[in-house]
Amino acid sequence: MKNVIYKELKLFLSPIVYFMLILSALLVIPAYPSIVGVSYSLLSINICFSISRANNDNQFTAMLPVPRNYIVLGKHFSVAFIEILQVLIAIPFALVSVFVTNVAGNLVGIDSNMTFFGITLICYGVFNLIFLPWYFKTGYKAGIPMLIGVLGYFLVYVAFELLLNFTNLKIYLDGISAEFVGYRVIVLLSGIVFFIVSLFVSEKISSKNFDGVVL
Repeated sequence: MKNVIYKELKLFLSPIVYFMLILSALLVIPAYPSIVGVSYSLLSINICFSISRANNDNQFTAMLPVPRNYIVLGKHFSVAFIEILQVLIAIPFALVSVFVTNVAGNLVGIDSNMTFFGITLICYGVFNLIFLPWYFKTGYKAGIPMLIGVLGYFLVYVAFELLLNFTNLKIYLDGISAEFVGYRVIVLLSGIVFFIVSLFVSEKISSKNFDGVVL
């Protein structure tokens, strides 16, 4: 598995990914939707899978002396790697946002706080559950799975935004006041747990789907 991960890092992940991740800096823009800054990871994933198809990446890996499910594990690792790196890079920009450029609060969506990152991880989890199992029904067609996965990602985020803005939850989950920090920590931890569980479930379903695929 170590060699498959090494192959993913060297051959699957396009250099453009690292440029896209820097776009987390968009979080510092005043009155700008924070979700935009952490959504370029999805574009990065789309680019990587498009290049992978052009290079017959899965067919190449299948010819190597490795178990078939390592292909699925490798792609799950790559997707999770991009998403987690996007979040980690976004954190310092989020701090600049809440303490410097959006001190009075973000006028367009939730502040870049722990609640935001918890929701982001949940959205990533939903995307992974839709995109990866669907993709591995063929092992090369990523277009429609990606489109539906991105749609699911944004619908979940919009649902959270509406929930916060039309209920009293906004008082507890938005902003950066120390008074309600415990509630925001709960959302963040829930997002982390959901993200991890979604990867596990996605890998199981994807492996089952991929078993019957002829490359």
